[in-house]
Amino acid sequence: MAFLGLLGLIIFIIGLVALFKGEIPQLRIFNRKIAGVVVIAGLVVFFSAVAATDTEETPVAENEIEETMVPDEEDKEKDPEEDDEPLEENDEPEP
Repeated sequence: MAFLGLLGLIIFIIGLVALFKGEIPQLRIFNRKIAGVVVIAGLVVFFSAVAATDTEETPVAENEIEETMVPDEEDKEKDPEEDDEPLEENDEPEP
């Protein structure tokens, strides 16, 4: 899909050049009306490719997310106030 997006962008740019210049006979764009059609076609191809691109397939660096969510063992050892004893029903947590 990235190829189609790039192709649509190139078609769009060629159409814009043809609109400003008036014609590009080598590409069979003989007037500004055809250049406008080329610009619109380039936009349609570009946005179709962008819409069809599935972003869920892009892998996320899962280990980076886990590192930020799970504290290291060294950090647990540095915090002496943290105790792992469960609270009793009548105990209140210390502020």
